[in-house]
Amino acid sequence: MGGGLAGRIGAALALCVLVGCGSTEQAGYDPNTRFLLRTDPIVVKVPPAPPTDLHANGKLDDAIADLANRGGVLLEPSKLPKTDRDALERTLEGLFGTPAAPKRPGVPPDKLALGSGVYKAKCAQCHGMTGDGRGPTGSWVYPHPRDFRLAKFKYVSSTGGGLPTRDDLVAMVKVGIAGNSMPGFAMLPPDQLEAVVEYMLFLSLRGRVETDLLTAVLSEDGIDGSTEEFATVALARWTRLMEEAEAKVVRPDVPEVSVRDAGTDAAYDAGVRRGFESFTKAGCASCHKDYGRETHYLYDDWGVAVRPANLSAGVYRAGGGPLDLFRRIRCGIPPSGMPAVDAKVLDDAATWDLVRFLQALPVPRHLPEDVRAKIYP
Repeated sequence: MGGGLAGRIGAALALCVLVGCGSTEQAGYDPNTRFLLRTDPIVVKVPPAPPTDLHANGKLDDAIADLANRGGVLLEPSKLPKTDRDALERTLEGLFGTPAAPKRPGVPPDKLALGSGVYKAKCAQCHGMTGDGRGPTGSWVYPHPRDFRLAKFKYVSSTGGGLPTRDDLVAMVKVGIAGNSMPGFAMLPPDQLEAVVEYMLFLSLRGRVETDLLTAVLSEDGIDGSTEEFATVALARWTRLMEEAEAKVVRPDVPEVSVRDAGTDAAYDAGVRRGFESFTKAGCASCHKDYGRETHYLYDDWGVAVRPANLSAGVYRAGGGPLDLFRRIRCGIPPSGMPAVDAKVLDDAATWDLVRFLQALPVPRHLPEDVRAKIYP
């Protein structure tokens, strides 16, 4: 990436000051503010060849536009006639309301309104008013702030294909994400924390319905019936899928899993060896080449170039605790193309062995000598 870390941080901080980043006294949105229909391209299909680099600072939209030149497929909402855009905006506003007065079936309006104010003060500078990841500081940080509009998140606790649970979002907001610019907000009062999570879910559902609506309108087949009916059905479908994700949370029995110097416990060494073998069996090595030390890139579902984690560094964005790693293996990171490893491939015992190996991997002395020689020759 261009610009260097110091430049990215300096630009982000400068913009943060301009927009009042972190101010708890900021008012909510002006009642006259409206959600505008998205104009950036919708990524239907990423190019067949993997990317060769990350996008440059401030060039995310240019990089996504270039996907079409690389064999990707994009839809262009900006090409819709104004009359059609106005009609779709009215449809979405009728269903979801405005930034100052958001609405969603089953959620108290005052809770969403509180969440909207917290989001504006704490989140919008990076994630944008609509949750598109294009706030004023968003272009200048890496990894790029999450675009909520697919209703997908990378680090989830369920096998729901990347759909988050409330607990996933609460943890993300409270703790932040290691190794990137997403801070934790553990000091938020509980009512504000719960409200901003509800608002994130609101933006995710609104963005997903908008994406589905635009995709249908821009396709050759168009929409059968009214846009209001289509949007209402889409909201019900994605709401149901999110509820199903809540029911698919991976909740294993967590054994004692701790790292130690190799050679001090034969059972520990044997478990790390089995985990080392499972790393290949589960297909981890195909993306985390040389345990992630070999740099290569993939496209995620947003069309953004991403780099599989360097596992030897021991920094895990969703947490490096035993349960965190178990869930990353069992749930995968679907929006990044990391598949879930089914229990038929690795049962719970084998998955815990893989967790032991991953925890030991960054520190050579925690690996049995025969395994260490293969990884750190």
